[in-house]
Amino acid sequence: MQVKRIAAAAAALLTPTSAVGLPKKQGRGWCATEATEGSLRSIAALRETELASRSDPSSLRPRQAIVIPTYLHVVVNSSASASVLGEEALRVQLDAMNERFGPHDIRFALEGTTRRVDDALAPGPYGGVEAEPMYAYWRETHAGGYDTLNLWFYSNFPWDIFGACTLPEQNYPESRYYRDGCHIASGTIPGGEIADYNLGLTAVHEIGHWLGLLHTFEGYSCSGPGDLVDDTPQQAEATSGCPRSKDSCPGVSGADPISNYMDYSSDPCFEEFTPGQERRMRNMWTTLREGRTA
Repeated sequence: MQVKRIAAAAAALLTPTSAVGLPKKQGRGWCATEATEGSLRSIAALRETELASRSDPSSLRPRQAIVIPTYLHVVVNSSASASVLGEEALRVQLDAMNERFGPHDIRFALEGTTRRVDDALAPGPYGGVEAEPMYAYWRETHAGGYDTLNLWFYSNFPWDIFGACTLPEQNYPESRYYRDGCHIASGTIPGGEIADYNLGLTAVHEIGHWLGLLHTFEGYSCSGPGDLVDDTPQQAEATSGCPRSKDSCPGVSGADPISNYMDYSSDPCFEEFTPGQERRMRNMWTTLREGRTA
């Protein structure tokens, strides 16, 4: 499989993006995660350390289980029943997360939940909610530090967006910890109303971002650094649905990774993170998030 080289190509990828206001949808699919200049630089730096460790085996750390403190927050509208995003639904969602990350020795330990009935906030950050009320809600509910995963679920997310999350970056200020986490449509949880995307794997995709992974089709190109992971094939377009096969870069080794959690495939298609993605997530955790408490 072709190794993606960064050097000058990575520099072209590191263009500034706005960090002002609520997050904005980018790209052409259901994930609104926004890569910032800081996150892209941090991910490129992690890749450099991974390359260096290959030539110096003594620098490799023994694999240890990663247990991530996790808080689940729910916002529903006033017409929602108590079962909408209730405790049982959240437990099943957490189980789906642990099932998919478990083979990589990553586990999510539930520390607490919150629930709010609020018609104004139920559409979430992409549904036209004003910035300050949204920020105030995040400040009130966000728990822990940069090493704590906060997931917010909203009952009235816009129909064309399923989720978004923050990517890690070095020197992320403690004053902005309340903005760190993932925002997810309620219809994507196991048994939710979004057909083909209701196995709880939108959360898995978004947590992949929180742990330092870019989309497998990053850059929408058959050349360049792509997602900065060496064992994911070049991919020029996102996947839609669950095709039997797809190759958007026929001149490059490897078909599109349609079963990879970081593509845009539907939930029944999702099956794997690659060894390189696992290495990135674990490297990111120990380098950028672990031990950064509030």
